Amino acid sequence: MQPRQKVVLIGAGDLAVRIAAGLQLSSYDIDIDLVSRSPHVYSKACLLNSSAIGANFARVAAYQVDVLDSGQLESYIEHAGGDIYINCASLLSPWAYLSTPSPTAKKLGSLAFAAQLCAQLPAAFRIADSLRRLGAESKYINCSFPDSVNVILAKNDLAPLCGLGNAGMLHRFLQVHNPRAEIRVVAHHAVVQALLCGDYSNEALCYVEFNGEPRSWSDLVVGTAPLERNILLNQLTAAHAVDVVIALLDSSRSLSTSLPSPSGLAGGYPCRIEEGRLISESCQYLSHEQAITLNKQAAKLDGIEHIDECGMVHLTSELKNNLPESLRFMEAPLNVENALDQFGRLNRLLSNANKV
Repeated sequence: MQPRQKVVLIGAGDLAVRIAAGLQLSSYDIDIDLVSRSPHVYSKACLLNSSAIGANFARVAAYQVDVLDSGQLESYIEHAGGDIYINCASLLSPWAYLSTPSPTAKKLGSLAFAAQLCAQLPAAFRIADSLRRLGAESKYINCSFPDSVNVILAKNDLAPLCGLGNAGMLHRFLQVHNPRAEIRVVAHHAVVQALLCGDYSNEALCYVEFNGEPRSWSDLVVGTAPLERNILLNQLTAAHAVDVVIALLDSSRSLSTSLPSPSGLAGGYPCRIEEGRLISESCQYLSHEQAITLNKQAAKLDGIEHIDECGMVHLTSELKNNLPESLRFMEAPLNVENALDQFGRLNRLLSNANKV
C-alpha cells in the first residue's frame, strides 16, 4: 500500500493557515504538517481540524520547531517524510506595518519591499540548506518574497522548485474570469499588488498573452472590481497554492499557470505541471531573454538594482536615498551570510520604537 503523501507548511501565519484550509477543502487524500517556532501552532492546527468541512478532509498535525535552529529543523525533517515543503515563514510579516502605531514600522512599510528582504531570506535559506544537507528528495517551494529570495538561493546552489502567488495570482484571477482562455503571464512581485488593486501605472512591466495574443492587463480586467490591498490578498495566493500543490502531487492532473521564480529565475513566468513535473512554457511574442529582462526591470520597483553571481543583493539608489537615518545600515549589500544580522539590528530598532 502506497504511503499517504504529506505537505509540510512551515510558518503558521495567515498564508500558511489559508493554504492548509484550502487543501482541506479540496478533499485530497494527504497529510498536512503545520510547523512553526510559535506555540500558537497547536491552537491553529486544532482550529483548522475543528472547522474543516465534510467527512474526508486532510488532518493537520502541529509541530513546534525553530526553523532558524538547524539542529531542530533537521531533526524534524529526518522524521517528517514530507513530499512537498512550503515555506511561508518570515521574521516580519509583510503586513505588520498596517497594524502598528510605530512610525519606524510605518516608514519601513512605505519603502520598496527590498527593505524587508533581511526578514524574508533567513528562514527560506535555513530550510533549503537543511533539505540539501539531508539529501531530501522532496519538492521545496518558497513563498517568502520568492521573486528575489529564490534567486539568492539559486546563486548558492539551493534553488527551490518555485514560489507561489505573485504572477500566479494574476494568472488565476484572469483564468477564473476566462476559464476557457489560454493565458501566459510574465510579471514580477513588484507590480502584482498594484495591478490587482487597480493601479495600472506600471502595467507595461507585466506581459500577458491571452489566447496567443499580447494584451494589456487593464483591458483584460474591464468589468471586474479592483481588489483591496490588505492581508486578504493571501486568499488568492492560497487558492493558487492549492492548484499547484495538487497538480504536483497527482501525476494524473495537469495545470497551466504562472509561477514566481521557477528554478531560481527572477520574477514570474508561465509554466505547466505535467505528471508531477514543472515545465517552463514559452510566450509566442516574448522571448525567454526578453521575459528575464522585463522582470529585472520590474525588480527595481522593489528596490533591487541587481543580484550578483555570488547571491549578493544590491539596492537601487532610489531606495537607499529613501532610507531614514535610523535605517541607513540597510544600504549595505545583503546575502545569506549577513541577512540575519541585519534583521537583528532592524528588529531591535522596531522593538525600541514600539516601547516609546
